[in-house]
Amino acid sequence: MSDTITIPKSEYKKLKESVTISKAEYEEMLETIEILSDRGILKDISDSKKQFEEGKFTTLSNLKNEI
Repeated sequence: MSDTITIPKSEYKKLKESVTISKAEYEEMLETIEILSDRGILKDISDSKKQFEEGKFTTLSNLKNEI
């Protein structure tokens, strides 16, 4: 036997407009927002991309050989 639950129309409308995501997805979104809100981090990412495009990097293999 199943139970019947009655939800007021006003609450049902709120539920129809809501989105449910996992806690992990929520935390990932918060982290992304934090990164995108930090100009320093965005500059570091931009600088790193530029250095990579200019070939100013070393591979893990080369780094291991230097040690």
